[in-house]
Amino acid sequence: MRKFLLLFISIFVLGLVACGPAPLKYSRVSTLGTFLSADVQQGSKRVMWFQMFDQVGNASVIDSYKTATQKVVDGKYPAKVSENNHIWLLVGNRFEIRLIADSKNKVFQNTKKLEEFLKSFDLAGLEGITQADKMASSLLEKYIPRLSKVSTRTTTKKRIRK
Repeated sequence: MRKFLLLFISIFVLGLVACGPAPLKYSRVSTLGTFLSADVQQGSKRVMWFQMFDQVGNASVIDSYKTATQKVVDGKYPAKVSENNHIWLLVGNRFEIRLIADSKNKVFQNTKKLEEFLKSFDLAGLEGITQADKMASSLLEKYIPRLSKVSTRTTTKKRIRK
């Protein structure tokens, strides 16, 4: 009986290690309005969320990053970091990404994990954008990390008030 119990525990522990954490997926991606926003979940719980803005022509936001003392993603992008809470960064002196750990779930309440997730954005692609006009929020979606989507997606259709 003792050997069986030890064998069962060993198989159970190995199963947990082999499975690892559930993959990240989007529970919501919205391009409604002037920015893109998304909720990221692991299993059934939201672990973080982010927003992307095209800040072209918004001098106050762009200038606020000129005094940023921290740089993230291999020291390349100016950032505003709240340790173990959020990272906001500016890409190509134009695109602002705000990545925020969910306050109810400790999984990504870790600055290093948040920075690693930022590396999954197509930051080089964002840097290469040269169009002068503000990009529609729906066009920003191709630069976000490739995760599966599990539920709702809000489109760019505008609500009409009656």
